[in-house]
Amino acid sequence: LNESSAVPDLSFILIPTGITIDYGLHLRKTVNLREDIWKEYYEKLIGQTSATILPVLLHPKSVGKIQLKSKNFNDPLIIDPNYLDVKDDVDKLISGIRIIQKLLETLPMKQFNAELIPKAFPGCEGHVYDSNEYWECYIRQMTFTMYHPVSTCKCGDYNDSKTVVLKNF
Repeated sequence: LNESSAVPDLSFILIPTGITIDYGLHLRKTVNLREDIWKEYYEKLIGQTSATILPVLLHPKSVGKIQLKSKNFNDPLIIDPNYLDVKDDVDKLISGIRIIQKLLETLPMKQFNAELIPKAFPGCEGHVYDSNEYWECYIRQMTFTMYHPVSTCKCGDYNDSKTVVLKNF
């Protein structure tokens, strides 16, 4: 919980399957998983029973930006989500991993032999497994959007200075 309020900083998503359930045909593309990571880390898990628990950062402090590429409105925008720019965002996700680890220590989870993948994640082998530095490395490689962007832009009249999107009259 956020120390200044009763508003939670994290949420958790439980998916009763792992990324290998579809043999990598769909889920790994959804999260834009690199081919080398798939082969080295996940592909060997095909056929094993798995589930996924994801910590979700509810109130990130990192702020992205959207810029025009040019004066031509047909040019695509330049979008930089700037994920994990603020260290506190990473720290909160690490605390989410620590909560998941505590959950895995409960009797029901032990009855299923539930565990995190006990192998160093590619690119993070230089860090001590399970250290905060290791999890930061993992988080920086595996964080992705949940496709629930937030915020709105006011829609209104051309003469209203607070209008961002113009109504089609």
